[in-house]
Amino acid sequence: MSAVTKKIPPLFRKPIPEKSFEKSIIRLIEIKADKEYLFSMFELKDGFYTIKPGITKKDAARLKTLAGAIKSNRAWPVRVIPLAAAAIMVSAAVTFCLFFMNPLLERALESGLENLFEARAEVDGFRLNLFRFRIGVSGISVADRDNPMTNLFQTGRLAIRLLPEAVLKGKVYIEEVSASEIRFGTPRPVSGALPGRPPKKTKPKTEAPPPPLVDLAQFDAAELVRREADGMASKKLYDEAAAFYAHTLETWNTRVADSKRRITELQNAVKPFVEFNINSIDVRNPAAIRNVIKLIDDGKTALDRIKDAADEANGIAGGMQEDIKNVDALRKSAANAVRADIDHLKSYIDFSSGTYRGIIDPVLRQILTGAAWRYINYGRRALEVFEKIKTVQTMVQARQKTVKKEKFKGRDVVFPSRRYPSFYMGKLASDFTIQGWNSAFDLRDLSSAPEITGRPVLLKLSVAETGKGGRFVSFAGSADFRDSAAELFGAELRGGNFPFSAAAELDAIGIGGFNGLAGLEVTAAGGRDGGVYIAGSAKVSDAALLDPRGTVAQAIAQAVDEADTVELGFNYARSAGSPDDTFSVDTNIDELVVTALKKTAAEYAKKAAAELERAVRSYISGYVSTEYLSNDDLDKLFAAARGDRDAIGGLESLVRDKLSEMERRVKGAAEEKAAAAGEQAKQEARQQASNAAQKAEDAAKSALQGLFKR
Repeated sequence: MSAVTKKIPPLFRKPIPEKSFEKSIIRLIEIKADKEYLFSMFELKDGFYTIKPGITKKDAARLKTLAGAIKSNRAWPVRVIPLAAAAIMVSAAVTFCLFFMNPLLERALESGLENLFEARAEVDGFRLNLFRFRIGVSGISVADRDNPMTNLFQTGRLAIRLLPEAVLKGKVYIEEVSASEIRFGTPRPVSGALPGRPPKKTKPKTEAPPPPLVDLAQFDAAELVRREADGMASKKLYDEAAAFYAHTLETWNTRVADSKRRITELQNAVKPFVEFNINSIDVRNPAAIRNVIKLIDDGKTALDRIKDAADEANGIAGGMQEDIKNVDALRKSAANAVRADIDHLKSYIDFSSGTYRGIIDPVLRQILTGAAWRYINYGRRALEVFEKIKTVQTMVQARQKTVKKEKFKGRDVVFPSRRYPSFYMGKLASDFTIQGWNSAFDLRDLSSAPEITGRPVLLKLSVAETGKGGRFVSFAGSADFRDSAAELFGAELRGGNFPFSAAAELDAIGIGGFNGLAGLEVTAAGGRDGGVYIAGSAKVSDAALLDPRGTVAQAIAQAVDEADTVELGFNYARSAGSPDDTFSVDTNIDELVVTALKKTAAEYAKKAAAELERAVRSYISGYVSTEYLSNDDLDKLFAAARGDRDAIGGLESLVRDKLSEMERRVKGAAEEKAAAAGEQAKQEARQQASNAAQKAEDAAKSALQGLFKR
């Protein structure tokens, strides 16, 4: 063996199987250049890698360095001293858990449940086993936020299995929870409301009352009009016209009174100005001229105020005229609505108009409120909680400090560790039978970081009767909170053989009750934009209407009795961003009712329609008294407003004319004064010229006299 060959590390001297070379050599090297170098130093023969001949000293040194890095990456990282210290710490932690930890964790679990469900939670018998990573709980009860005297759910004994490697990283990772029982809607001895967390109040819906079922054999048109009077459009419009008239009269009364008072004040204020005698002005007296100029300035100020008052008076008159037109238009609309009211009431005796489509609506709502809406509501509350759990991950990430990425140098291999969400529950299951009812509950993959788990939340719930009745309800739903998911949730609800009885909803339309066996199928879906869509169908077998009163109710009862099933379809929708929802019903009972009533309706409808028209017109003419139709008070006020408008207009013209006359008088006086001053100046100039000529003449005479003397 050459000296260079002796320097090759023992790790590389013997032939290495191909699979072992990839797994035990190449995989433990991080740098790509080093991997390529190792491949270049070996050759593959018969499934074994062997070192190539002709290795230099430089190659041997580099291979020695790589061999050391590979052995280092293979080494067991545990050291004896840190392990002993860890054992001491674990012993102390176990002692702490046995005596102090369980009560603290029990209260922490209660606090977490209260934050999620916004209602009081009780956890009994919490026990943590650190050696087996197991938790036992005697029972959990959480109150219903919207109904504090009822539990949202209540469990029996729970056995919880944790994932050790995730827990050691500070994650709540529950692999499986088994419950002896889970019950919903159980009563509470005390209120479960939390301070500062009141029940969420839903906006009460104003349902339109069902149409009255008239008795055609004993039809009383006046009684029908009296019962439906509050809903008549003509009556509402006449009331609206009367209210508008009263409001208009009150408003303009105040404004007309204010305008009249202002006009009176202006008339008194400008009276001295208007009555001033212009001929009394002494144009030769400067003080008198100054007084007149001041009087003109005061008149201009008063004229501006008069203009404002005139604008107000014109606005009042114009506005009143428009409101009188509006009152007349409202009364005209009310008069026209009488025909619409007559046609509407006639639809109660025209059974082909579809008016009675809403009869079965309250019945279906009663069925859904009992079984279906209850489980749909649980699904809605579950969705709220799932969304809150997802926020846990965001909160944890926000609290954590930013950790700089470690930069690996040399040939150390980076072995990534598995990521865990802050909270995860793989499975919560319960299957139990109480008093002839079997209940099953299965919740899977509940996570605060669905992007890590990569799975939607699945929830299944079923309740089935074990005896002869065969009643059952099953709910299966999924919620996907991953950002890439197109649909937020979907659910299916099925139920069957449920007897129901609706009475109070139908008593107002002349039916004592509605009994039968209901089967139900519902599908629901929700988008990420907040929209919710629910569609379903229900079939009612063995249906019967009880105590029908009147010809129409009796005909409907007969139609339902002759039908094999009453079929119901319904749709519920809430659009994204809208607090309101829509609920529609479609049923085959319309055709059954129309068929049963054709003969009865044909016999009475023509006579009933004529009586109904007379009754409506008689009621409206009696209701609409003279105070609804008279414009006397408003007309008188309008006449006063027009008088004020004319008065302020006349005052404006009078003041304007007086100002013009005064200004002309002052201007004339100024011109006279200027002319007099000019004439005086001319006379003085002529006098001065005459004096100068006289002086010149005298000077000339003196000069001549002196000349002659010489």
